[in-house]
Amino acid sequence: MTTFPISGTAGDLLRRGRPLEWFTLGWKVVGVIVLATIAITASSVAMAGFAIVSYAVRESIHIFHGEE
Repeated sequence: MTTFPISGTAGDLLRRGRPLEWFTLGWKVVGVIVLATIAITASSVAMAGFAIVSYAVRESIHIFHGEE
């Protein structure tokens, strides 16, 4: 396993990590929208359920990090 040294202050690490967090959340939003669209088009209850669970996971990340 490759390890990478962590250098910088806490502020530096937060400044570098925030864009990655926003990208991840944005990617999850896109995924939920795509899943919901496909579920509606295919009339698939299972896929709609998966979209709802994906949305719940995205929201739980916001709650866990204290964001609204």
